[in-house]
Amino acid sequence: RMVKNKQLRQEQNPQGPSSQAKQIGYGPSENDWDVYLETLLHQHKKEEALEALKGIPCSPMTHVIGDDDSGGNGADTNTNDNTCVLPQIHDEHTIENHIGSVLPYTQRKKLERLSEVALELGKYEESARGYRELLRAFPDQWTYWMGLVDSLVLLGTPRELVCGTETKRAVNRDGWNSCRAFAKEVIASLAERKGGRSLRGPYLVLIELEAVKVLAESGCTVVALREEICSYGDRFGPLASCCFADIRPYLRLLVQSTVGVDGADGIPDEVSELLVWAKNIWMENSQANTDAGNG
Repeated sequence: RMVKNKQLRQEQNPQGPSSQAKQIGYGPSENDWDVYLETLLHQHKKEEALEALKGIPCSPMTHVIGDDDSGGNGADTNTNDNTCVLPQIHDEHTIENHIGSVLPYTQRKKLERLSEVALELGKYEESARGYRELLRAFPDQWTYWMGLVDSLVLLGTPRELVCGTETKRAVNRDGWNSCRAFAKEVIASLAERKGGRSLRGPYLVLIELEAVKVLAESGCTVVALREEICSYGDRFGPLASCCFADIRPYLRLLVQSTVGVDGADGIPDEVSELLVWAKNIWMENSQANTDAGNG
């Protein structure tokens, strides 16, 4: 019976899950939308998928910071009333007779997919808006910060092309400044919250931005990168056992950028001191992990 009902729905209205759902009185589920979107993407219809994503009604996203700030993007990301998102569940009979899943599309997932598709289409501002909104709700989610860097700074260009030794090119400086300013804004907003704790994500992206600049721009100094690494280590070394793991790739970049190609020039004193400092952080983190394991 369920299979026949699904076939009937498709025959009656092939224009997408939203139109079908209206006929039977409930909003399409997350699974309905995923199937529809994957079908469009498989057919390389990314523009259509992006438009479909914009129209998906979804459950609200709880904001951690900036509850009264939509990011100034003017995007209609969740204007639908929740009553049109979920069917009214009265008892177990409602669920047993509901075709498919009853879970709605979440605002978080909607913004994730919207940002990804917009980035693939080269719509960098639209992608950046989505990542900013996600980061206002989940400021410690590193993949969102990397998405924002890809949208604003790298403009969708793979890192291996931007940072290759033979293809160095200047980063998008306006985007770089915008991304850094947003990270500072998030840090300030978190600091203003009563009892708020420091989150690593917005601080770590400050190091990432300096690293991208060092990798992409010939002749760029490493002073700012070194300062951001030290600031991060001083802040999170005593708090997070993974602090050394966070800064390790940037320490490697710092050494590679300050030593001659054949290593003949040696490591500058300030970099050597930084490595000793980082080693101490690593030892403290290792001891903390050992103590935690013994406990």
